Amino acid sequence: MSAEGEVAEDAREGRVTRVRRRVIGIAAVGIVVIAAAVIFLTQSAERVISGIAASEPRCTTRVDYAGDPRDASIINAIGESTGHCPTPVPESTGLPGLVEGAALGQPCYNFPTYVFGQSSDGMQLVCVKLGGGSSATGRWVASETVVGVREVGGQCSPPTGGAAQSLDGLPLICVNSSWEKSAMGAS
Repeated sequence: MSAEGEVAEDAREGRVTRVRRRVIGIAAVGIVVIAAAVIFLTQSAERVISGIAASEPRCTTRVDYAGDPRDASIINAIGESTGHCPTPVPESTGLPGLVEGAALGQPCYNFPTYVFGQSSDGMQLVCVKLGGGSSATGRWVASETVVGVREVGGQCSPPTGGAAQSLDGLPLICVNSSWEKSAMGAS
């Protein structure tokens, strides 16, 4: 290669090196900007969350827990740890087939009747069937407040009516001020 060719080659390599450095520099700036944005948003979210937690009263002052067998400190601790006040549990729902110790998101098999459960922390759950056939399984999901055993067609008062269970174990919901059979537990 001639001397002029070597000079031209060196000049091209120099331009390529400068371009690479610029690209790397721009990428580094981008990473720093993204990291700063993540830190800012995280700190902002923490301030908002702590502000909300500090400004909102305890669950027992916001929700009527009359008749709930749990101690107020337990109810408030659930609210503080989850960020949501737990569903009030009637002192005795008298609910036949209620599955005690059900766990949100875990498999369940009690459908289409006696679909209600209660977690160890008092959350009311319903077993929702997934798929079809005799080998189908379900999952425990959050339920409306279960108010006990009611008769189909009996009077209820939405939106506080919640859910109930018929005498024969079918899930009911309050629709137009009347207890109606629900598809809860069915696929």
